[in-house]
Amino acid sequence: MLASAISFTFLVEIFCEVFVVGFVDGVEFHFLSARLLSASSILFSMGFASFLAFFSCVFLSLLSCESPTCYEDYDYELNKGWIPASNPDFQKILNYSSSISSGISSVSSNFRSWAGSVGLSTDGTIPPGSEFSCNAGIIECGFPTITIFGGGGSGASAQAVISSAGQIIGAIVESSGSGYSTPPFVSIDSNCGEQGGGAYGYTKIKDGKVTDVIIPDPGKGYKSPPVNEEGDACQTYPITDSGLEVTGSIKDISVKLTGVGYKNTDKIVDARCNNDVEAYPEVDDVGRIIRINVVNPGSSVNLFPDLQINTTTGQGAILEPTLEFRRTDEPAPPSRKQIKSVVLCAEDHE
Repeated sequence: MLASAISFTFLVEIFCEVFVVGFVDGVEFHFLSARLLSASSILFSMGFASFLAFFSCVFLSLLSCESPTCYEDYDYELNKGWIPASNPDFQKILNYSSSISSGISSVSSNFRSWAGSVGLSTDGTIPPGSEFSCNAGIIECGFPTITIFGGGGSGASAQAVISSAGQIIGAIVESSGSGYSTPPFVSIDSNCGEQGGGAYGYTKIKDGKVTDVIIPDPGKGYKSPPVNEEGDACQTYPITDSGLEVTGSIKDISVKLTGVGYKNTDKIVDARCNNDVEAYPEVDDVGRIIRINVVNPGSSVNLFPDLQINTTTGQGAILEPTLEFRRTDEPAPPSRKQIKSVVLCAEDHE
């Protein structure tokens, strides 16, 4: 009974205190849950009877507690310390809330208007055809194509020729056009997104017409025909951008840098493939290459040629091949060495 009396007196005091706001050096602390937890822990240590007495005393204390004491609220202000808190202006808070709500509504309305103007829907989806739409599927690649423009004329067109190595090795002029006062420009489109690139070209004209499209650099990575079953790229026919199988030969070899020390007897071959290409330089008195005489244009040039000058004295020359193409069922052009000997025989008989 003594324990119960002590518990009752202690708990009435605790109960009255836990429902009021404590103050320590002017700092406000709410510790309702902490006091109750502490009291419960103490009572459990005193025994189950005291624990039951706790809840009885709590109920009885509702009739005996003094009125809660309301303490003044304080705020902390820098350089001033604790100061009496200002009462909140609820009307101002409501006005701010109303302004924010109006702003959000305005932004939402403006976004809907803008989204409609650029083809966006407001339900979280992007309609087909919108400038923000993208193809997330497989990219359908085509063969690279050539466009001829500028130069003061019109009507010229050409097809790109693509090797099994994914390079643009040349072009076939389909239409020479007319009215060109200067060589028109060449644009190459990979037609496969970022796949393929690096090739560039230029044109040659005669009498206002495009005669050749030269590809100095074939690039790489373009959509290409597969290598043949034997795995021999040198014997795999290139194709045009329209899908026609063709094969090539040397039409001309331009001298980009003359070099020095060469001889007329230095043989020029295609080091990439064994295709019978044969040519010789014509040099001046110090061995600079003036021009190239193509003796054999090659029987089947299917990759971009790697022209090599077999020399023991010359150095520094840079050569640029121009290819011409024919259908694979057409005969190869004859060797110019053979043509020359025929002409000589005709002259001998005169």
